[in-house]
Amino acid sequence: MAAVSAVAATAMAGIILQAAAAPSVAAALSIFGYFTIQSNVGVAAVALVELAALARGRRPGRGLAVARGWTLLAIGVTGIVFLLMLSSVWRPSGIQGVANVLLHYASPAAAFAYWAAFAEKGLLRPRDGALWLAHPLLYMAGAEAVGAFTGRLPYWFLNPYAPPPEGLGSWRALALVAVVMAAAMAALAQGIVLADRLAARLAARGMVRRSADHTTGGATGA
Repeated sequence: MAAVSAVAATAMAGIILQAAAAPSVAAALSIFGYFTIQSNVGVAAVALVELAALARGRRPGRGLAVARGWTLLAIGVTGIVFLLMLSSVWRPSGIQGVANVLLHYASPAAAFAYWAAFAEKGLLRPRDGALWLAHPLLYMAGAEAVGAFTGRLPYWFLNPYAPPPEGLGSWRALALVAVVMAAAMAALAQGIVLADRLAARLAARGMVRRSADHTTGGATGA
């Protein structure tokens, strides 16, 4: 329970600090329009639900495993995209600097570490990975729709209007970025599913081997 609590606390601390650094209530609320915040909210929410289930002595089950998979994809995209496309242009200090580390580095690391070490494996299916793509793809489409009316987009790599480095400079460039990102996200989603199923098979083989060794040892001793 301590491990899943740490996951929730990391994501929640990053969100709270980012909101606290905002100059106004409106600005604090606006941070939820960023994919970074949405993915961290997902990580915290799933961790809290799992914590509640564990506290009541219940196994999280497939439903939570699918939800966790979605958050892993989302927070994975957050960490990778920030590292590759935003870390060179966004280097905040003070409270925002701490929030930045928590949201973009610590939270993704904690979520994946918990999943690898503690989460129940073998519950995911390839169709789940396809379902997880809905959030990031809808986010991209929604950002473009809002940007068409307001002229404001949350990330430079989604901006077809401004020239580089403030934006991409054209819809053709945006289409290329969207295709590459969609393909990469699909690969990451299916990679999570594959790793989940592989880990379950390895664990099952280990249990069978230990059981066989125990049986053989018992027979020999008799």
